[in-house]
Amino acid sequence: MRLMFADEARFGRMRDPRSCWAPAPHRPVVNLALVREFRYEYAAVSPWDGCLDYMTVEKMNTDSMTRFLAQVSAAHSKEFIVMVLDGASSHRSKELKIPDKLVTDTTTAIFTGTQPGRADMEHTTARLFREPCFRFLGRRNQSG
Repeated sequence: MRLMFADEARFGRMRDPRSCWAPAPHRPVVNLALVREFRYEYAAVSPWDGCLDYMTVEKMNTDSMTRFLAQVSAAHSKEFIVMVLDGASSHRSKELKIPDKLVTDTTTAIFTGTQPGRADMEHTTARLFREPCFRFLGRRNQSG
């Protein structure tokens, strides 16, 4: 079993020239051109061994998240993965396809307050180790 924490980020540039200096008495003419260029990065890290999986995409949406989960699952095909996410909309979408050997949970379930109590941890444990995880482990033990 592998525990991973995943997140996504936007990297890029946004140019918006608003002012320009010129010596007096010249007045510069600056055309306004908004330029937006972004790339999105999905990444998941396993704190146990520092293993990092990542994917660069053009759009951040449910389809990209589905492809990222499939990539991580394929990279660790012999392990069951518990992936902790931040609960973004693409993580909760009904169209999100989660691989069989991967289960997701959100940080909001783990960190419900500034000092999570015992009840919070029991709730999180119950959610992380729910039936699909045990079904996978049972199949793995039976097969060899």
